[in-house]
Amino acid sequence: MGSSDAKEFEEKEFQADDLNDVDFRKSIFENCHFTACKLSERDFAWARFTDCTFIECDLSNINVANTRFVKSIFKNCKLLGVNWSIAEELRGRFENCNMSLSSFRNMKLKSLKVINCRVTEADFQESDLSETEFAGSDLAGTLFNQCKLLKADFRAAKNYQIDPTQNQIRGAKFTLLDAEGLLVGFGIVLD
Repeated sequence: MGSSDAKEFEEKEFQADDLNDVDFRKSIFENCHFTACKLSERDFAWARFTDCTFIECDLSNINVANTRFVKSIFKNCKLLGVNWSIAEELRGRFENCNMSLSSFRNMKLKSLKVINCRVTEADFQESDLSETEFAGSDLAGTLFNQCKLLKADFRAAKNYQIDPTQNQIRGAKFTLLDAEGLLVGFGIVLD
């Protein structure tokens, strides 16, 4: 990416339709805030987002090829069907978001925060989710296979199915009530 190709935005507030004419490809956003923006199916390839906040935005099916999200926060956003696995980096926090049908396969997501989100039918296979927090999130149908879940926090998460023989779970946190999702792979039924 040549620096002459990049558009830079710093400490800018974007509302609803402010982004109709913005080309995200190769753009750099630092400490920007996006509120109620409809960005579904937009091309974010090679973009950089640092210390940015997205609130009530629709980012479904965006292209994040080679994109970096560093210390970014997503609140009450719709992020359906995003293939995050092609992003260069994803570090930040998701709160009350719908992230269903998304792929995070083979990613380094250490310390990611996914709080009270709907993350159904997603794919985290072969990812490093060490110290990631899934508190209050619905993980129905989400795939965890060959993952590093060291010290990950699943307390108050629900509907997950994690096979301890196929994942590294040392130090992971689960509530006793919700730990049934750890036994599914063994054919054990709790009453």
